Amino acid sequence: MQKEIIFAANVEDLPYIQQLSAARNIQVLCVLPHVHEVTLRAGFLDAILVDLSNPSWQMLGLEEQDTYLSLNAFTNLIQIPPLTKQARQAHLAFNEGLDALLSGFLEGATIGGWLPIQLAHFLHNALGYRRIWAEIVPRYSSGFWHVLVPNQPYCLGNHSCLASLLLADQLSQSGMAYSAYETEIPGLGEGQFPDLKNISPQVDLLCHIPTCFYDTEYFYDEIERSGLPFLFKPDFSRLSGEGLMIA
Repeated sequence: MQKEIIFAANVEDLPYIQQLSAARNIQVLCVLPHVHEVTLRAGFLDAILVDLSNPSWQMLGLEEQDTYLSLNAFTNLIQIPPLTKQARQAHLAFNEGLDALLSGFLEGATIGGWLPIQLAHFLHNALGYRRIWAEIVPRYSSGFWHVLVPNQPYCLGNHSCLASLLLADQLSQSGMAYSAYETEIPGLGEGQFPDLKNISPQVDLLCHIPTCFYDTEYFYDEIERSGLPFLFKPDFSRLSGEGLMIA
């Protein structure tokens, strides 16, 4: 009997995997350790954390550091791994192509800093998952794959269709049989900031870890107004104009 296989990219895939596995004997594969742990707790006790030639975090770009980025006065502070360097080169080349198109509409127009972060993250993940699928798919060449395709485009670190579409592409190129299913996942605006007036009584302490400093003070003010206990509120006078907190 042909082995059936499904990939759990995110914990939001688990309800759909449960539906499919109810009538089938499906082997669940994971590449991210934290997803594997949740999958085991959800009852998929035979779920496999695939043994890659390098850990998944390395396959997705966090490798040995071989080059440097100068950021204002912080020369050599940030080190860039090879795959990230490749993603940066690709997105800069893409931006140059857009600049050439824009100049036809408005002389001197440039894409500038509009897309670099979003596009670099997209390329970083795309290049990383291509490496992962190129290694995993040949190991399961005799299996029939079920591919869950979330109905959300890629946006920074949110769950999306990116990994699944790249998996389907690898399977197609390898001439392997598979079925693809569109799945619904929460939209990008859902669940990003909790309703502090109706927060679970099981929450003992709040903490906000800033990723973008322009709105950090707003978030801390909202937490403070809620009257709920929180870890700390930083001294915003120590935030530099570059968005870096100087210790």
